[in-house]
Amino acid sequence: MSTLPPGPVADAGAAQAVDPQKLADVATQMQGLLGRFDAAATELFDTHRALFRALLAPDRFPIFEAQITGYAFAEARTTLAQAAADKDLALP
Repeated sequence: MSTLPPGPVADAGAAQAVDPQKLADVATQMQGLLGRFDAAATELFDTHRALFRALLAPDRFPIFEAQITGYAFAEARTTLAQAAADKDLALP
């Protein structure tokens, strides 16, 4: 006997769907902030954490998070570029 209503279970996959254009826009914005060593990158990361989780491989997300929160922006920029290339996402 299940105590969960059928609606949320059916919608579980849809909740994880990511808008590819929004992902590209946010990744491009992050790439620019990281390139300028702009501390606003930490706010962008916090705001769009789910998008970055979708972009980065599960083993790279915690690395990227540590780079962002540790202000290692040059390294974070490399990590982001590699993740984007893996997803065939062109960044400037």
